[in-house]
Amino acid sequence: QLIDCVKVKKDFVYGKSKLDKVLLNPFVALSVFLLTFFLGFYFIFFLVGPLISSLEERVLNFILVEPIMNLLYMLTDNIWLLEFIQNGVFNSILTVVSFVPQVSLMFVFLSILEDSGIISRFAYVFDDFLNFFGLNGKALYIMLLGFGCNTMSCTATRNMGEKNLKVKTALTNPYISCMARLPVFVLIASTFFGKRSFFVVAGLYVLGVIVALVMSLILNKTILKSSSNELLLEFPELKGIDLKHITKVARINAFDFFKRVFSVILSVGIIVWILTHTEFNLEYTSNISQSILFFFADKIKFLFAPIGLNNAGVVCALVVGILAKELIVSTISICNNAGTQKKLMESLMISTSVITFSVPSAVSFLIFSLLYSPCASNLAVIKKETSKFYMWFSLLSQLTIAYILSFLVYQALTKGIWFALTIAMVITLIMFALIFILKQFSKRCGGRCLRCNYNKKS
Repeated sequence: QLIDCVKVKKDFVYGKSKLDKVLLNPFVALSVFLLTFFLGFYFIFFLVGPLISSLEERVLNFILVEPIMNLLYMLTDNIWLLEFIQNGVFNSILTVVSFVPQVSLMFVFLSILEDSGIISRFAYVFDDFLNFFGLNGKALYIMLLGFGCNTMSCTATRNMGEKNLKVKTALTNPYISCMARLPVFVLIASTFFGKRSFFVVAGLYVLGVIVALVMSLILNKTILKSSSNELLLEFPELKGIDLKHITKVARINAFDFFKRVFSVILSVGIIVWILTHTEFNLEYTSNISQSILFFFADKIKFLFAPIGLNNAGVVCALVVGILAKELIVSTISICNNAGTQKKLMESLMISTSVITFSVPSAVSFLIFSLLYSPCASNLAVIKKETSKFYMWFSLLSQLTIAYILSFLVYQALTKGIWFALTIAMVITLIMFALIFILKQFSKRCGGRCLRCNYNKKS
């Protein structure tokens, strides 16, 4: 009979294999998830990645930078041209390109998880947990994609189905630390924390996930309550590693990353160098503090004093970083006139450098860089997938959260934990009041007013 044709066993999962009896156990899945990412990140960022980067840096200097610069020194003594080629072009590119091996290894790591079918298992197991925050298992997959590129993962939210679920995922996605932020984390953490830098970088990744989940919970309880968080998922077959396919995927993604970085870094890096080495009378200056860009950055640096970043050079790096996070490191490199990663690390601890940090301000800078704004391409995708309102909401909310957390951490490290906790309690009360107002407002307007642009578009 027909009823027999559609009858299935209780708790039947299509695609489930014998091995899944172990993998789908929540305790085992959580243990495997944490162990996989701990070992993967340690291998990529602190074991193999730095060795390849160092070798790549030496090779590029030997076969490209030194021969060209030696030739230019023989052809001209124009200091502006020589400085421009050396620091404006080569240094800004080499600083970021040195992280390409780690980016490539990260894409290999994510490809292995996806092709093996492990990601789908993680999404299934974590579905109930994510439901508490107003998301579902698919959001985990998008978060993992976000470790590679927030823009790419934000595009994937179009498959979420339910409107509010899609918007929440798109708005929380930029809190996940993408590959573009990695050079900033590795540079600052390696400089100030040495062998403990792995735990600092891992902590930043965890912080990004926690903030994303808390933000999703707040949105779900106020203006973006989902009517359904159901997960429809088919398990792919568990299989071994296809080295040919994974190598191809890693090569394509690494090339796309390099192409985007090369075009953006070269164009914006040149602009930044010119603005940091040109006075208002359009004359060249080696004193960056007299440049056009520093003039404007100096006028607004007081805004960053409460979070320990009262430095015009740091402000320049953060402002430029809104275009693309890869530009933060290259801007620091240009300002400190450091062409290699080693020289750049050393310059950050020298008080006479244009950009320098103490340990508290370095931690504040790391947290702010993690959270303060999606890049320009990500903002464009958020606007396309949701609306202009949510694009601005994403930008302003992230700036606010980044500033608050950086402020609390910096004050705790400089003035003591009790002072920071007192401020945190005041901020928490204000936040609860704002959440209550948003919730009441959303009830009164039926949840439509704050989403009118998105609903009209949809």
